[in-house]
Amino acid sequence: MSSEEFRARLLTAFPPEPFLESISAHDECDDGIALRSYPPGKRWTDVTAEFVKFNSGSLALLDPLAWMAFLPAWLLRAFEMLPQKRGIHESVASEFTLSFLCPGDPEEAWKEDRAARLVRLFNLDQRSVVCDYLRAVKERYESHWVGEFAEFGLSWWGRGWA
Repeated sequence: MSSEEFRARLLTAFPPEPFLESISAHDECDDGIALRSYPPGKRWTDVTAEFVKFNSGSLALLDPLAWMAFLPAWLLRAFEMLPQKRGIHESVASEFTLSFLCPGDPEEAWKEDRAARLVRLFNLDQRSVVCDYLRAVKERYESHWVGEFAEFGLSWWGRGWA
């Protein structure tokens, strides 16, 4: 899947709407303060690649509604940074996004109960796009552990969540 096709899938699954709620309640760290200073009324399509790159590790600091509203920006930028063919790749945005989406690893990702609560917030089309990203990671990264991590994420995001 090309970046253009992935972006089109994101636009369909996550219609870009102005976000007027609180972005983050975190004010005890620089990353949280940077997120809170982001102007209200922005759409995920307004988030620049530079913002995601600079704040790549801040995805976990977003409030749940902001996470739902802005996850597509992180997904798009992380997808664009993936290698076009299987190989070794280093992208902080890609790695942090992958880590955040894949629950269960005690050293790097969420606790499974938090993952279950957040994944359920997304509809099937949105979860399908997340799965597209995870499949691309699995196919394009040469690292075995990254593939296993993406596979574990697919087991969460690909569930029906009745």
